[in-house]
Amino acid sequence: MRVELLNLHQDELPKLANWHYQEWHNLYPEKTAADFALDLQESLQQGFVPSTWVLVDNGKVVGSTSLLEQDMSANTDLTPWIANVFIEPGHRGRGLGKVIIKEVMRQAKLNGLSRLYLFTEDQMAFYQNLGWQIIRQHDYNGAAVSVMSIELNTLTGN
Repeated sequence: MRVELLNLHQDELPKLANWHYQEWHNLYPEKTAADFALDLQESLQQGFVPSTWVLVDNGKVVGSTSLLEQDMSANTDLTPWIANVFIEPGHRGRGLGKVIIKEVMRQAKLNGLSRLYLFTEDQMAFYQNLGWQIIRQHDYNGAAVSVMSIELNTLTGN
């Protein structure tokens, strides 16, 4: 199991874009599947933010997450964001989400970031178990979401 930059797996970009569109298009009703692919393309540029990371199991990409400057049209005062946390359905329930999130948090800390943000509709407990805290709750494009943050400098073992 490895966590690697999408740059090393660019041929998987269409598959990831489809995953992300299918999972989250309701939160971004103005975006098309092509827009999701363009967002991933932007994460291939040099620099740490934006970047997209993939989880590779036996040579197959089975998950992803991204670091973005912004992930919402609301909360623009907060940055950077972890977004696009996705594990292929057949690989869920094995702790792989935790693997990819912890590695990207570790990489963020190594790259000088001190705090990260994310929002979720229903995975608050998952993130709280990793040290994230709810800082805001509100309606976002018709969905009740929790905005969460984590202070990376307080992490141990990362």
